[in-house]
Amino acid sequence: MRWMILILLAVGICGCGGTPTAKSGNGGGGEEGSAATSNDGIKTYAIADLPEMDDRPMPVKDEGRVQFALPAGWKPLKPNPKFLIACIPEDSSASKLPRITIAASEPTVEEKSSTTSSNAQDLANKLQAQMEANKKRPIESCRPINLGPTTWVRHVRKVTTADGTPAAVQCLQTIKSGRLITVELTVNAKDNPRSSQKPIFYEKELQAHRDFAYAVAANMKFPKDGSSPPATEEKLAEEKPAEEKPAAEKSE
Repeated sequence: MRWMILILLAVGICGCGGTPTAKSGNGGGGEEGSAATSNDGIKTYAIADLPEMDDRPMPVKDEGRVQFALPAGWKPLKPNPKFLIACIPEDSSASKLPRITIAASEPTVEEKSSTTSSNAQDLANKLQAQMEANKKRPIESCRPINLGPTTWVRHVRKVTTADGTPAAVQCLQTIKSGRLITVELTVNAKDNPRSSQKPIFYEKELQAHRDFAYAVAANMKFPKDGSSPPATEEKLAEEKPAEEKPAAEKSE
């Protein structure tokens, strides 16, 4: 009887332990990371599992359609008419990577409906077809991804910076209020002369910073889309942006 009691106690002690869920707050980790999979098969990241954001959101942009914040520890670059904003880590300079940019434009495909988990695959197919028609097949194909409450389409492509060095761009796109919103993370890469299917080595650099771009997208609000809480109209004290111009890019 005493032996049975000891065995039951041992089993109870072993059963009490659990494996904690890792939080990717440093922007690192593999592609699986803290992702779950939704009922419709889309990889999903919760806001709580992504890096923290600056607690001072930027003023609303694109005629009140978009509001966002920067990742904590990142700073804005000098304004560029191509983007709503470009930003880099506080300890970096605009001539270096990584860099995150946010842009808003007319959709590049025949699609105006706001992106949801039910129609995201259709948008992904259209964006993929468009890239292939322009002979810009991405390294990682266009696929839906849920970041916080918003569904995006993600791809990765190779680009060449203005000084001729290779880089990789992780692109997140969604349609809200009839506008195509694009969040791009650009990181350093190295040429891979041995493979045309994998033209560059980029995974380590991308994984080191990927979640910061995910956090920007996950926390973004779309006041005129009806899917987000109202954004504040208050203008914040402007911080002095970095003086250097960001490196230009040429798509491969």
